[in-house]
Formats: sequence, structure tokens, C-alpha cells
Amino acid sequence: MKIKLVFLREFMQRIKSKGFILSTLLAPFGMVVFLGLTIYSVSLGMEEESTQKIAINDKTGVVAPLLKLPDSYTLKHGVVDENVLRKQVLDGTLDGYLFIPPDALQGDAKLTFFSGGGGGIGKQILLQNAIEEAVRAARLKQANLPENVKAIFEAETRLEMKEITATGEKADTTGALTGIAFAMAFLIYMMMLIYGSLVMQSVIEEKLNRVMEVLISSVRPFDLLMGKVLGMGALGMVQMLAWSGLSMAMTTAMGPLLLLFFDPQKMNLPDTASQQQVLESAGFAIPELSPMLFVWFVLFFIGGYLLYASYFAAIGSAVESPQDAQQLMMPITFLIIVPMLFINTVIMNPDSTMAMVLSMIPFFSPILMPARIAATDVPFWEPAIAFILLAATFLGAIWVSARIYRIGVLSYGKKPKMSDLLKWIRTA
Repeated sequence: MKIKLVFLREFMQRIKSKGFILSTLLAPFGMVVFLGLTIYSVSLGMEEESTQKIAINDKTGVVAPLLKLPDSYTLKHGVVDENVLRKQVLDGTLDGYLFIPPDALQGDAKLTFFSGGGGGIGKQILLQNAIEEAVRAARLKQANLPENVKAIFEAETRLEMKEITATGEKADTTGALTGIAFAMAFLIYMMMLIYGSLVMQSVIEEKLNRVMEVLISSVRPFDLLMGKVLGMGALGMVQMLAWSGLSMAMTTAMGPLLLLFFDPQKMNLPDTASQQQVLESAGFAIPELSPMLFVWFVLFFIGGYLLYASYFAAIGSAVESPQDAQQLMMPITFLIIVPMLFINTVIMNPDSTMAMVLSMIPFFSPILMPARIAATDVPFWEPAIAFILLAATFLGAIWVSARIYRIGVLSYGKKPKMSDLLKWIRTA
């Protein structure tokens, strides 16, 4: 009963605050604005090309004429003096120069581009692709092959991914699911850090203002700890559900939004092509998300939050200021950060043994298991066992945290060390 009272106090006090309301409403809006600006900036980057002045020192005499670069590139031919070219690069007359050795058409060609540095990786990739095509075309021309054979070499090959379903087939959505997996992992990571820290700050404030002494006189330390953790967790769930609803709406609206950046005619599609045909031709597909993904997402968020929030609350009870808590927080924060170091490995190869083992570890599973479920088909028993292990670990964590909390909330003056916390656990 007293846990419920503390729970309602924590929940109602914060859910009515302007900070919570604004963050719940503005954070999704900021996400939409960020996504829109990102797409807009990418489209601008694709359209806008800065001018480049490049000299070409072609010792073969045949590669340079076949080099195809955008109109923004000005090519200067015929200069062979290396010292002159280097000086022009240094004084800014040239952005760079390309040296094509005489043996560029034999074996593994090694060409060199000298520049003053900078310019971005995009320009390097563009130049690399253009040079490869020019050398390939020069080799084909040198071999005096018939035109139909040249066409075979120059033809592009595209691998189209399809997923077989019970009703037929559909475009493979692995790319989109990978993005969703990264987003879910990052969201849980951020929410555990933010709300765990809020629990700690709440305990510190009440201890600093001596409110804790009044509360302890009428509520057991364990009831106070559980009420705080559950109240703040419920607050996080409300915010998470609000953000999830918006995310589902954004997923539904993503198709029409992406259509603004693709022209059916350039894809050899009729003007009457459907949204799905255009997106599939461009390599995009909107995935169908299983309801179980959201169920596991919520369960692992709750489990991970309860696990780490109990530790954060114990740390808050042992100190008198956020600055004093920094050293004690390091081991807990480290456990939250570690799975993010493995997130790329787990999502890129979610069916590997390493990914399965890491996602089973209770301290890592709140982040890694939902990401795996989003990225691939995971047997039901794996998340089920992972969640049971997580729940058991939480029970152990709340037992440890309660013993620290019982002594820490009434301890003042001395900043505790890790050895002090271990002593409190043994003696409480």
C-alpha cells in the first residue's frame, strides 16, 4: 500500500510538470524536423557540386580522353612537369592533379591523385569510380574487342533482394529493419540513462532537503525505493508509448515522403506506377513490424530500466550531490555503454553465436535483444529466457540496492567509497 502511495506521488508530481509535457511533445517534433532536414540536406548535396580544377598527366595517352566527370570538373590536359603541377596545387590554381603511369593498362593499375587535402570523401569516391571506368574502357579499346563484347563488359549487374512469404513474395526489408534495430537500441539506451539518472537525482534532492528523514519515519526504505523506481518507470513508459505512436505514424507516412525524391521516368517506370513499385525500384521497402516486436521492446525496456534504476537509486541514497555520485556511477554507466559497443556487430550478424550470447547477458539484453528481434527472426525461447534472466538479475539488484538504500538515506557528511557500499550490503 505504501509502495503505491510513493508510486503515485512520484508519477503524478512529474507527469504534470512542464518539463515532462514539453519533452514528450517537442522531442518527437524535433525528431521529425531532424529527419526532414537530413533528407533535405542530402538532396541538396546531391544536386550541388562544387567546382574542381584538375590537371591530368597521362603517360598512356589514351585514358584521359575517356575520363567522364561531372560538368563541375574542369580538366586540364598536357601538363607533364611535376614541379609545375605541385606548385599550382599549393598556390590554389589547381585543386589537384592525376598521374596516370605508362603501365596503367597492364595488370593491376596504380594511379595517383595529388591534392592539397580536404574536399570530402564524396569527391574521392567519385574520382575513384570515374578512373576505374576510364581504365576499363581503355583496356577494352586496346584489346580491339567487338562492340557486342564491349557491351557485355560494360553492362551493369544489379542484385534484387526478394523475401518469400506464404502469399507470394515481397521486397526484402533487411535494410529498413536494420535501421529500426539501431533506433530501438539507441532509444532504450538513452531512456535507461535518462530515467535512471532522474531517479538518482530525486533521491539526492530529497536527502539534501532533509525530506528523506520525514519520509523514512512513515515509510520503510524498501517501500520508498520501489515506489520511486516504479513511479519513474511508469513515467518513462508513458513517454515511450507516446513516442512509439508517433514512430508508427511516421513509418506510415514515410512512403509518400520518399516519393518526393524519386522520379518514375528516370527509373524506366510508367507515370502510373504505384508507390510500392517506385520504392522497390529505388531499393526502399517499408517493413511490416510484428506486434511481438513492440511487446518485447516494452518488456525489455521495463526490465532494463528497473535493473539500472535500482542501482542509480542506491547510489543517490549514498551521496549528497550529483558530483559525489560520478565516481560511484562509473561501473553502472559502463554496463549500459558496453552493449552499445557491440551493437553494430550484433545487428550486422544477428544470427551469429556471439550475437545470441551477448543478447542473453542480463546487463546487455535490454539493448541487444530487441535490436536482434528487429533485425532478424529470433526463436521465441531466446527472448523468453533472456527476459527471465533479466528479471532474476533485477531481483538480485533490488536486494543489493535496498541494503545500500537503508543505510545510505540517513548517512551524511562522509563521501562513501565502493568499499563502504560493500560493507553496507554485508551488514544491513
